[in-house]
Amino acid sequence: MNKQLLSFFAFVALSISAAAQCNPADHVWTSNFGVSPDPTVGENFQAGTIGVPYSDVVYVKTPTTAADIDPSLPAFVVIDSIHLDAIFYGLVTDVDTTWADLSGVGLSVTCNNLGDSPDPCMFLSGNAYCGDVAGTPTVTGSYPVKIVVTAYLNFFGTQAVPYEFTGYTLNINPAGVEELNWENFITLAPNPASNYSLISFPVNANGNVTLDVYNTMGQRVTSEVVTATVGMNSFRVNTADLSNGQYIVRLQSANGVAEVALQVQH
Repeated sequence: MNKQLLSFFAFVALSISAAAQCNPADHVWTSNFGVSPDPTVGENFQAGTIGVPYSDVVYVKTPTTAADIDPSLPAFVVIDSIHLDAIFYGLVTDVDTTWADLSGVGLSVTCNNLGDSPDPCMFLSGNAYCGDVAGTPTVTGSYPVKIVVTAYLNFFGTQAVPYEFTGYTLNINPAGVEELNWENFITLAPNPASNYSLISFPVNANGNVTLDVYNTMGQRVTSEVVTATVGMNSFRVNTADLSNGQYIVRLQSANGVAEVALQVQH
């Protein structure tokens, strides 16, 4: 678990009105340790809409020993507490993913540990707590998300162990997709691209979307049909086998047809 989770949550706890406060009792736990939403069982963050107030809750159950986390670990390693350091969203590029705090999309987090510690994001051993994710989204997109925490173990003194919960996605949709020119909300990054470019776009109904890539001669060089769901969607356009130059990515869906320029540069 990660030590950054402490300082960030202490900061964001001051950034939102205390009026919006989650209740740890609202979530029923069936395990000794965990975080909810839990992507391993199909849970995820609520989708948001740009310009519309957003609210979701993260629930945390703090383990008492290392064996609560993993039965193969020794039970004599006692966990004192877990600090919720941060919730980060990722900006995906052709090279790597850059992580930033939620303020970049207009959101922040407020912890509630029921007053068990002066730091509201310090969650004591064996107890259940929560944090409010709230704000008004300022950008659209489909972003990977991770929850970063630091576990404090009593093992030959206090040991700080970083940990990350991954596998989340946060979708922020444009307002009134059905009433707008969806072409205005399509992004393609990186551009220029080498191995791939990530295309993100909204749809207002579940269904198939055809992604065609054309060269400057008007020849279709790649074609793929993907399944999109309501809101923002992101898919990779593979460019590793394409020659350097200019291309057009054409999307066809229930929203209509849209074209986006793409440059390939290896």
